[in-house]
Amino acid sequence: MARKMRDSGVEWIGEVPEGWEFFRAKRLFRKEQRPIRPEDEIVTAFRDGEVTLRKNRRLTGFTEATDYSHYQGIRKGDLVIHQMDAFAGCVGISDSDGMGSPILSVCTAKTDRVCIRYYSAIIRMMGLTGYISSLARGVRERSADFRFETFAKEYLPVPPLPEQRRIADYLDEKCAAIDGAVEELKCGIEDCKAWKKAIIFEAVTGKANVLAASACAIRRRNCYGGQVATADKKNAKVAKRQMRDSGIPWIGEIPEGWAVSRVKNECINLDSLREPISAENRENKQGLYDYYGASGIIDKIDDYNVDDTVLLIGEDGANLRMRNLPLVYKATGKFWVNNHAHILKPKEGRDYDFMAYALEAGDYNDFITGSAQPKLSQANLMAYPIVLPPISEQLVIADYLDEKCAAIDALVAEKEKLVADLEAYKKALIFELVTGKREVA
Repeated sequence: MARKMRDSGVEWIGEVPEGWEFFRAKRLFRKEQRPIRPEDEIVTAFRDGEVTLRKNRRLTGFTEATDYSHYQGIRKGDLVIHQMDAFAGCVGISDSDGMGSPILSVCTAKTDRVCIRYYSAIIRMMGLTGYISSLARGVRERSADFRFETFAKEYLPVPPLPEQRRIADYLDEKCAAIDGAVEELKCGIEDCKAWKKAIIFEAVTGKANVLAASACAIRRRNCYGGQVATADKKNAKVAKRQMRDSGIPWIGEIPEGWAVSRVKNECINLDSLREPISAENRENKQGLYDYYGASGIIDKIDDYNVDDTVLLIGEDGANLRMRNLPLVYKATGKFWVNNHAHILKPKEGRDYDFMAYALEAGDYNDFITGSAQPKLSQANLMAYPIVLPPISEQLVIADYLDEKCAAIDALVAEKEKLVADLEAYKKALIFELVTGKREVA
């Protein structure tokens, strides 16, 4: 039989079971201010709700403090709320002793009516539902300021302690299962992306004999007619071909008959068309044309500085070295490019799509300058080495990669949708349980 519900009086919570009480957070929690100890290591709170020693997650990418005198002691089992990132779910229970930044609110229970694991879940939900953002004093998302003084005034549900524990136990089990499934899917996504990169590299460097392997070899573009198709059919009979050293370390061997060139010989540089527009000025423009930066489309504006079919390649930013986003973007029609992306137009006799794949597959590390802010200058880009097969083979490789990459991209999209569905289900499950809308037997 469904239990009776009543209005909680708290807008973001809605109805709760009869018998549940509500108290301000200051009745339930105190903020600790412990001194640090010589042996304390840094504890960090993360957006996925984990609060752990920083070294357990990663060793780089953090801003190092020069003075730890204002840091505070953290103990295993403390409830930790990140004042600036709580809106994104950066709330959890520390799994270690250590020390933390002043930006963390370190809390312990003031009463034996509190199950810390239950309240960790409900406070995270306050962030993930947007409620903390509505309370924050900051204007921008990253400046949202959810201090303990603000938290202390908030009303929190207080179910009977045994029910708090049942909810927490159930969530621990179910969320662990969901997180495991999500992690498996994300690993699969990364495997697919690595597979895609490998397929592109093997094809554009000639290590995979696409002429012999691809069903695309007999499907040619109309602009080149039957002569190319006939040549492709003939070449497809030769599965093994002679290879030679390209002279480029990251490429290695290439097929006989392929040319070694440089970008300046194969593409026209149109960087003179680039022009940045500040974010403030972009806000005053209507969204008619794509506005490109180093990482693709970043906005829409009401003007364009390019009307052509070109390739865009990032000039600066961490992605030049990390390569966790595409580096090369195909752009056609009317659009605006700022000064963080190079503009290249393949010369006549070079296939646009093949050039996009070949440039995306490149290793630019020896051509990048700067460490804090990596940069691929125009001069270095134009001097970058590239290998080119005959135009007939460029077309076959591009068609082959279009087909293979589309299939991989579809698989990635399917996995990403499953990840989104699982994360949405987890969020709904937590909300229903911590607010009593779903009962744990």
